Amino acid sequence: MECVIKSREVDAFSWKHQESSVMTTSHFITLPFETKTENIILGFDMFHFEYPDKDHHVKDMGLNIRYNVLKERADTIIFHADMYMRDSSGHFMKYPKGDLKIRFNVLAYPHTTELPKDGVKIGAIDTFEIAYADGRDHHVRSTGFDAQNQENMFDLSDDSGQHASAMLSYLTYDI
Repeated sequence: MECVIKSREVDAFSWKHQESSVMTTSHFITLPFETKTENIILGFDMFHFEYPDKDHHVKDMGLNIRYNVLKERADTIIFHADMYMRDSSGHFMKYPKGDLKIRFNVLAYPHTTELPKDGVKIGAIDTFEIAYADGRDHHVRSTGFDAQNQENMFDLSDDSGQHASAMLSYLTYDI
């Protein structure tokens, strides 16, 4: 069966601040065949953020991705990612002030192909939100996970060596 898996790592320089207090990025992925939206699985399996200078107050953060197939070119997918990070005063980070990397993965089948009922399993995360349970902000220097390295914990750390973590669960698709 014909299918393609493509990965794209996105860094801090491609993010733009939007009026809605989120940072956003958009990218195109070209496939070797035409496809349709229901024949695509898009997710991310790596997220890393680190402030370059010192830790900062963070109350909550999140990331959401969405995609569609271009109407003019059915072999091209455009995907968008929206991310926010804010403190308890309601201040949003307007642009990545440090090291920000996200690895996106797309699995796509041609538009003429019926999706199989069983076979290979892949995992894909398409959104996350993480917040401190007490509703306050805390010092954060870095945060992230990498599913390719079997890390299923979302880790937050500060300059004093304190850590907080959350267990990740993500969808597994039978392909």
